[in-house]
Amino acid sequence: MNRPRGPLDLQKLPLLLRTVLRLLAVSLVIGGTWDCSSPKRAATPAVPKEGQLGDTNQIINALLRDPPKTQTGGTRTLQATAAVKSPSPADSFVEDRERIKASVAQWDHGTGATLRFLKETTGESLSLIFVDETAPQFKTDAGMWMIQATARVSGGKIVGHFVLFLRDLRAGKYRGDDHTKEAVVAVLMGEPSWDGQNPETAWSVNRESWCEVHLRKQSAEGIEGDVRARLVDNKGTGYINIDSGYLFIKR
Repeated sequence: MNRPRGPLDLQKLPLLLRTVLRLLAVSLVIGGTWDCSSPKRAATPAVPKEGQLGDTNQIINALLRDPPKTQTGGTRTLQATAAVKSPSPADSFVEDRERIKASVAQWDHGTGATLRFLKETTGESLSLIFVDETAPQFKTDAGMWMIQATARVSGGKIVGHFVLFLRDLRAGKYRGDDHTKEAVVAVLMGEPSWDGQNPETAWSVNRESWCEVHLRKQSAEGIEGDVRARLVDNKGTGYINIDSGYLFIKR
């Protein structure tokens, strides 16, 4: 089990994030096997206020302040560009969804996901693509299927992690919270390696959290799905909202 790390050094983040958004083209290269251990349960957090947001949400806020520029992707690359009609300049959710469906349907196996993060106080939203070129894995100890996707920029640098556990991969609706485990969703931003114990990792199993996943079977092409979630971080002081999410899974 990975030991918890301290908070991110925010003094170094602005330059990184400006670079991330200027280069935002998500490469489909997956590396390594990561520890997907469950998080430490947050100690009954109060509902977070705007002035108490954790570093994870600060990262998203910084991304929203510096929308991405369109770049040309290479072979087997999905890029997140600004849509013509979007809630904010950094929100390319509609375009990303169509690119994912068209691309992942051609793979032998793997998962593409686009997540729209919402900042409630301003209504701004940001969409990022997360990909996993491996087939979903069934974890016998948890009795659930696991998908672990990453968001990357040009050159392969990882800027975010998305982890999804599902009780089944059949069509249906799956819900998760601190009591129900039909589905489990987690997000970690701004770290090169996945760490479920990181104080900034936001989980659907933490108090005041929840997630919903709706899968639709698409015959031989794959499985489509929708995701919504409110995730509180392991510190219990920050949260992120996934206003809309789209999945395309090839087993």
